[in-house]
Amino acid sequence: LVAGYFAVANFLGANPWKMNSEKVYENMLPLQEVIHGKASGMEIFSSRFGGFGLVNDKRLVKHFRVPKSKRPVCIIGDSRINRKTKDVVAMVAEWKKENPEKAGQIFSRIQQITKEMDKAINEFNWVKVGGLMTENHQLLRKLGPEQGDRIGVSHKVLDQMVDAAVKAGAYGAKMSGAGWGGNMFAICSEEKKDAVLKAISKYGKAYVTELGTEGVRLES
Repeated sequence: LVAGYFAVANFLGANPWKMNSEKVYENMLPLQEVIHGKASGMEIFSSRFGGFGLVNDKRLVKHFRVPKSKRPVCIIGDSRINRKTKDVVAMVAEWKKENPEKAGQIFSRIQQITKEMDKAINEFNWVKVGGLMTENHQLLRKLGPEQGDRIGVSHKVLDQMVDAAVKAGAYGAKMSGAGWGGNMFAICSEEKKDAVLKAISKYGKAYVTELGTEGVRLES
């Protein structure tokens, strides 16, 4: 979406790279919402600016880069299960109404995890980052009849991938996106890459990629 928008804008003689984060969000969020219904804008900011970003209330609060030599290996696991984001969002909204006290506790902890994650990334402390990722996933996973104690937006396959990755030596792992299917990702050392890749591959498609890379760019 972001690459297509920038390509068309550039073709028409504009320079979309001059847009600040607010303008990027304002121009592209309506397009993303056509696809997903509701969206946080997180993917838009990541695709445009690259690196690592902190997003709060649909605003890019902080953006920074981590040298390639300092980044961990990132492995993505695709569950091959498709779900509509808007359906998951509606479920979470209903769950929050029915479980206000538990929802307050969980979302408060998620906010704290975000703050701790920001500090850990800046310190290149990937062991800490991984632990926070895994903790965050535990708050999201679905536990059958005990779902009232969790948000329940994960999926059995995602849980299997996360558990397998951690067992294989990943720093940590968690689901990505709205949930009920879709993807997860794990971070690990170069030495553990093959083991983690193999572990995740048992439950779906897995591939190695990079975190914190450059955002959308123009190549001649």
